[in-house]
Amino acid sequence: MNNVSIQLGNLTWPDRSFLPRAVDISQDLFVVVLGFVGDPSSNYTPCAYLLSRSGSNFTVHDTWMYMPPTATSWQASLTNWDADIYLAKHDMSVSINDAKSQVLLGIQITNTIILLDINRTTLKFILPSQSLSNGKAIGMGKAVGWLNNNVTVILVNTYSLSYIWSASQVFTYYVGVNNSFATKSIIPNAQQTLAPGFGPILISLVVTKSGIVIMLDSKGDIYILLPSPPGTFADSSTKLVSSFLPCIGGSYNSQYDIQPCSLCPQGSSTNGSTGQISCVSCESDAFCPLGSAFGNISSSSLLLTSVNQARAYPLSPKSVRFDNILMENMFVISASSSHRCVALSPFFWSLIIMALGWMESRIIICGLLASTSIFYSRIFKEL
Repeated sequence: MNNVSIQLGNLTWPDRSFLPRAVDISQDLFVVVLGFVGDPSSNYTPCAYLLSRSGSNFTVHDTWMYMPPTATSWQASLTNWDADIYLAKHDMSVSINDAKSQVLLGIQITNTIILLDINRTTLKFILPSQSLSNGKAIGMGKAVGWLNNNVTVILVNTYSLSYIWSASQVFTYYVGVNNSFATKSIIPNAQQTLAPGFGPILISLVVTKSGIVIMLDSKGDIYILLPSPPGTFADSSTKLVSSFLPCIGGSYNSQYDIQPCSLCPQGSSTNGSTGQISCVSCESDAFCPLGSAFGNISSSSLLLTSVNQARAYPLSPKSVRFDNILMENMFVISASSSHRCVALSPFFWSLIIMALGWMESRIIICGLLASTSIFYSRIFKEL
């Protein structure tokens, strides 16, 4: 049975304004504390201290101060003037990777995670740090952890700058050469949806040493995401605790973790099998696109049919001005036009009106000619 002991110690912060927000301790008892330093009359800046413990005394060995990406970035305009009172938007997180002497810092107010290497001999932060941001918002890094020595788990909430929630996602990143971040998966996804009644607002998560992820939502409910054996994935649609499902044909999973199954690369398949830990090469003349479930179907097989998904649309008029479109179409009656189209055509009714006008003018002219003829006849008779 594990025991929890409380050990009190003496510590004086280098900056007396320091407001601790998150802490983690390594196996060899060095400590990283993350918080804010500053003054409410000006601003508060994220700051991390690296400590060691000796008896009941803690010693600060190094300090890291947050620097915005550029002097003109939106993070540079943050003052965090209200950091001296508890607000959820100022939550932070810390997680130490003992195997690689690294510490991951989550600073959600700047929408940023920071990765720092630590020199265990001198107990100093190794600069420069590596950072990753998620755009102009709040929420990235509300909770962080290590799934294994090379994969991090990050709770990425998306809040507006006025701290209005819009989304919650759990990202896993592979930390590669030069501490670069490469996205491995995002939960929820097509294979791993949130269980009914859980979420959608996630407020924290914890990653255990064995790779179990425990998530907490805004209603106080928890969900336990268990690592799945190779050839399966963690099905998070079940209540309370995830179960295992085999990878479908055309996908595989080679590791014991929480990741979804990956599609077979182009040119490989699972030969119709499910629950595979790897994909095999397809036959030389086989049709094998990304995610192929079968690798023995020839490209010339009758099982494959060509489908043209392109649809023919009417050509748009050369002019897009409304008056020009009217001029191009309202005086046109084609031979193929239906009776209804002819009856509705403005040109047809224009012709009718013109014909009526012509007939009326003929009648008027004929009447005038008759009156003139009678007038001249009377004159000649009197002469």
